[in-house]
Amino acid sequence: MLAARPVIALTIPGSDIADLIDQSQCGWVVDPDCPNLLAAKIKEVIMLKPAERKRRGDMGRDYVLRQFTKEVCLPKIIQTLKATGR
Repeated sequence: MLAARPVIALTIPGSDIADLIDQSQCGWVVDPDCPNLLAAKIKEVIMLKPAERKRRGDMGRDYVLRQFTKEVCLPKIIQTLKATGR
């Protein structure tokens, strides 16, 4: 996601990874047990306008930078540790 490239995730729908892809709008989720759906999704993505693929990639990068950098996560960890008395 940090590479700002759209993602096709082979994962179970409703999993944490699937939720992350959906929330960030950075790509698509395909059930790992359905290779025919993967092939169809790849063909679909290839046919998208380059601007749409770029938008999806940019959405993923932006999401990671807003949610998972040390500047974002470290204060949350410190707050959690203080709240638990550690």
